[in-house]
This record gives sequence, structure tokens and C-alpha cells, in this order.
Amino acid sequence: MSLNTVAQPSVDVDLLQTPFSESLDDEIKSTVANAIWGFDLEDSDRLIRLAYYFDYYIDETTSTVVRTTKRDAVKTPIQSHAELVRFIHLLKQHPAKTRKDIKLAWQVSDASSTLNLDAALDLAVRVMFMTSCRSPTAYNIITTGQVFRPIWKEKESLESFMGRIFPRYELDEGSKSDTIRVQKLKAYYLNDYASIRINWTNNLPDHLALQITGQRKSLCVFRHSGFLEMSSHALVEEDIGIPMAQSLSLGCLPPDLVSETLRTINLLFPENDEKSRLLLSKEVQEKHLDPRLLGPFQLFHGYHENPRNIMLPADIKGLFENYHYWGERLYRLWKEADDPTPMTKVEIWSESRKSPRFVYWAGVIALSFALFFGIVASVLGAAQVWISYCSWKGPTKAGCGGRS
Repeated sequence: MSLNTVAQPSVDVDLLQTPFSESLDDEIKSTVANAIWGFDLEDSDRLIRLAYYFDYYIDETTSTVVRTTKRDAVKTPIQSHAELVRFIHLLKQHPAKTRKDIKLAWQVSDASSTLNLDAALDLAVRVMFMTSCRSPTAYNIITTGQVFRPIWKEKESLESFMGRIFPRYELDEGSKSDTIRVQKLKAYYLNDYASIRINWTNNLPDHLALQITGQRKSLCVFRHSGFLEMSSHALVEEDIGIPMAQSLSLGCLPPDLVSETLRTINLLFPENDEKSRLLLSKEVQEKHLDPRLLGPFQLFHGYHENPRNIMLPADIKGLFENYHYWGERLYRLWKEADDPTPMTKVEIWSESRKSPRFVYWAGVIALSFALFFGIVASVLGAAQVWISYCSWKGPTKAGCGGRS
């Protein structure tokens, strides 16, 4: 299908042409959902499930301003839902086409357009996949607070870009596979024993990113479980191992990535762990998070795919086998929980005493003190023996104070 024959949704055209604003009509929400996932929001449960996603949609469409770095080359930014929906369809139709080719084809189909194509493509990726995206020639003038803000390169397809952002990790053959206790990944344990605080993020690539800076440790956790559930639902008829390009053509990330992300949230906040669940409930209430984070999640892939994945991993190998996308970050998090980085002055002082250099010098000093006090004790012992001897022989004994 050519770029100029992108399928248009059956909705009030004038309504879609309205500029981005801080309020969304339910009909526009339904149209956007249909463009991304292929179904509308007639079911009230779906509308509720995506309520927090559309808050994110509003933030992205109203507050993000992208400019090219060329001098005097600032073009018209994308401004309406109709334009954004068209780009969503475009990316779904051409996941294997490079960014450069997509822009060239658009320019051929609409030579008079002054639309900032870089801004439009970046916004479409962020809205469809909740993944930060920047063009090579643009910058976001608003500070996002995101950890990972990747660039979608000109000669890179959407398929390659997403594959680079979400790589699958495999444990090398022969790698050391120590036993681990995944219970240390529970949120209450991370909070109480490793002083790790939860930082909720809208950016999926930041999920499980552990940051240790100054006197603070924070763990990014993706906050939009409703978005992930909707993606899982859209892929219900697909196999869990479908290729990246096929998932993108359906407006979704791969089903195993979607499922795995939700399972990591369950790993942090297990349903049978009261302390972690209380911590999550407090976070949801105080930070106005999506109540769907409290679960249980509606998943169509990833659970009971084989007998092994219903069990918690007992070693590093099992961790990477169950979590191909997030295994590396989970392992780093587990290592931090197992041996926390000292943050306070007392912890740093205590940690410094564990170094081999300190142990060596502590041993030398201890040996020196032992030798010194040993000599003193020997001298005092000898003196005591001599005094006792003199008392026995009497003061007339030579050397005991008497005359010879």
C-alpha cells in the first residue's frame, strides 16, 4: 500500500482535525486505540484500562516541541490527531522501511507539505510504543527526566530500532551460573535492606534501570500496566514468538516482551508478599498511579508456556531463560540487593574496612600490638618471678637489695 493511500478511520473528520489539547473526546480516544491496536473502546473496561495511557498521550501531544538543528529550518510541527493517526498507520505498514525512505516517500506523495516529519515520526513512536525516540537532527527542548533517550537513525528501520532498544540477552555457554535468591528482588527487601527507591516511569526502555548517584539509589519501573495488557490482548491470536516486524505491523511490541515486563512487576510486588503489596498500594495512592498495577494482570502470553516458566528461577541461568529481555537488569539488581553499595558515611566507612589493603595493615598493626604487649608481659612476668625469689631468699641475697 502506498503512503498516499493510508487507510483512514471512519470517524468525524472535523473532530480529528482539532488541535492537540488537554482534553480528549471519547470518540478520539476510540479512534486512536483503533489505529494502534485495531479495536475500538466500546467496551467500558477497555476505556478504563487505558485511562492513564491517554493521560500520557495528552502530555506527549501537547508538551513536546521538536525543532531541527538546521538554521532557519523550523517546520510546522504536527498539530492534530488526524495527522498523528496517519503516521501511526504509516509505521504499521512499513516497519522494515528505513526512516529516511519513509520521509522521502512522504515528500513524494505530498511535495507541498511543510510538516516536520522528524517530529511526527518521533511522536508516533512514543505514542504507539511508549518508547522514547529522537531523530538524528532534532532535540527535545523539554527536560524529560528519562534515563534512556535513543536516536532512531536515518538508515535504520523501525524494526531494527526497536530490536536495538529491546535486545534479547542469552547467557553464554559455560558462563558461571551461581544460585540466587529471587526473594531479594521483592520491593520491600530492596527498599529496607538495599535502600533502593522506586521511580515510576512512562518510558518503557527505562524499565528496571538501576541508578546509583551520590547518596541515592533508585529503580525505574514502568507504570502503565493497562497499556501492556491492551497490547497483550491485541496479540491474543498470535504466537508468543512472532517476529518483531510482525508485532510492529500490528501496532504492538513483541508479545514475549509485553508479558515479560508485566511478570517483572509481579516479581517486585508478589501477590503473596504482604509487605511489598502494602508498599505498592501506598505508591499507587500517594503518586496517583494506575490502580491496575495492583493486579492481577490480564495476560494472554508468557504464563504456563512450559513447565519451567511457572517456577521462580533458582540460579542465574534460570533467570536469563525466564527473562530474555530484562534478565541482565534483574541480575544487576539482584547483585545490588545481595551486596548493597554503601551510601551513608557510616556505610562507606564500614565498607572501606573490607578492602584487602585495610585487612593487611590491620593485621600488621594487630601483630605489632600483640608483640609489644607480649614483650611487656614477659618483662613484667620476669620481674614478678624475681620479686618472688627475693622474698623467698630474703633481703640479704645479692641482687635483692642486701649486701653480698
